[in-house]
Amino acid sequence: MKLIGLYDSPFVRRVAISLHVQGYTYQHVPLSVFRNIEAFRLYNPLLKAPTLVLSDGTTLTDSSVILDYLDEQVPESRLIPAHGPSRWAALQHITLALVTAEKAVAQVYETVLRPPEVQFAPLQLRFRAQVETGLGLLEERAMPLAPQEPLSQAVITTAVAYRFVSSVLPDVLENGRYPRLAALSAQCEDLPAFLAVPPGD
Repeated sequence: MKLIGLYDSPFVRRVAISLHVQGYTYQHVPLSVFRNIEAFRLYNPLLKAPTLVLSDGTTLTDSSVILDYLDEQVPESRLIPAHGPSRWAALQHITLALVTAEKAVAQVYETVLRPPEVQFAPLQLRFRAQVETGLGLLEERAMPLAPQEPLSQAVITTAVAYRFVSSVLPDVLENGRYPRLAALSAQCEDLPAFLAVPPGD
């Protein structure tokens, strides 16, 4: 398998960490959808990261689709429950983390990629408020990992989203606003699967 995309993307990183947790072997192809457009198009003409290329040449796009495929291949080590109330609770938790990360990405696009003369301040305020709301909801759910507790996709995605926000919008986290999330993130970042996928590489 080949995983296409940069680990500075929270969506690529959550897939890579999941691959490590579930024991997959893969090749990382660190291409940017902005700086390596033509090379990326060879794998995915939509320029969507992450992209996963399977050994038979099948291409999967979107982190949630990829993770669903990975879970299906190794049902004994699923990271999202297969069915029932626990599945829907996990998916709702994951959605909170994904939306938080998505709005942080949107804020970066708006403030870093868009020229200052065409930036729209109300939109920036909206994105920031959505990030803060998402973090607040995740803070209510955050719990430290118990010793030897296996990682779940909800925990992986939450920790990855928090780390991403800390790198691109550090002022949102000032004054220890989300202590439970900060503690969970620090705990996760010391785990082998997270250490194997350093953000930004």
